[in-house]
Amino acid sequence: MTTEQITENAKAILLLCGRFGAGDDTGPQPLNIKEYDELAAWLLSKKWWPADILSEENQGALSDAFAPVKPARMKALLARGASMAIAIEKWVNKGLWFLCRSDEAYPQRLKQHLKRCAPPILYGAGDRSLLSKGGLAVVGSRHIDAEAEAFAQAVGCSAAQSGMQLISGAARGVDETAMHGAFEEGGSVIGVMADSLLRAAVSGKYREGIRSGQLVLISTYNPEAGFNVGNAMGRNKYIYALADFAVVVSSDYQEGGAWAGADEELRRESGRPVFVRTGAGVPRGNTELLRKGAKPFPADALTAGLKDALNAAIASRAEAPFRACQDQERHRQSRFERIC
Repeated sequence: MTTEQITENAKAILLLCGRFGAGDDTGPQPLNIKEYDELAAWLLSKKWWPADILSEENQGALSDAFAPVKPARMKALLARGASMAIAIEKWVNKGLWFLCRSDEAYPQRLKQHLKRCAPPILYGAGDRSLLSKGGLAVVGSRHIDAEAEAFAQAVGCSAAQSGMQLISGAARGVDETAMHGAFEEGGSVIGVMADSLLRAAVSGKYREGIRSGQLVLISTYNPEAGFNVGNAMGRNKYIYALADFAVVVSSDYQEGGAWAGADEELRRESGRPVFVRTGAGVPRGNTELLRKGAKPFPADALTAGLKDALNAAIASRAEAPFRACQDQERHRQSRFERIC
């Protein structure tokens, strides 16, 4: 992929929302997701595509009262063509690709689950077709005890054995342990990274998985960005969006990415089913997530088929309120018959 192969729509989105290089913190601030979405709505109202604002003639319309971003900032962002070209060449030479919301290959799961909060740009390395296959999200703390580590490893292995893809955050602790378990059993893995995508894509740790098509690494942040707490918290929604189910191995209470991501997903309308590891030694966060609506991870899930066990647990929980309503109706009818 070169700048010549990028669609005009993608160029516009990259210029408006992208950062080019590790030190790209000076100059105009790129648009965040909310600002880009407001801009997209404005473009739609004018029946324009993102590419239409690459034209100097059309940029004159940016002073329109409906434009959500100041014209001077927009024009400064759109003038970064040289910086974009240099960054793209560097990234592509290291094996990276990127997708923009206007691209046909952009993962529909992100758009369907996150709707207007789907990220404008997705950077990646590896087989991007894996992004449409769903699977099991496995999340948890970076610092875990031996029991949590063994559980994460077993879940990763079981997911692969059940033909389920594993989605995680590629951070140390639960994420890497579960990913390693899936790799050992020949499963496919999506790693949703919060930082250092460029470095990870060429590292020995991930090179074979990417080469074999077993692994895809993605990030919504600048591929050269270092660790940032906000980015680490923000990427959780993408892990859930790409999955069909999720399991929280270990979570602190009301702090950390595992808690924030699960809490957000449990509050989301039509969110993914969230399971939680239970037992005497689990952190308080696990127990509190159950109170918020998470489901206990089935006791037999690692010995029976994992996917079937999770589906059965969801079905049984869905039937429980229905049975309760039936019981209430029978009680009401019985009382009615006694009275009448």
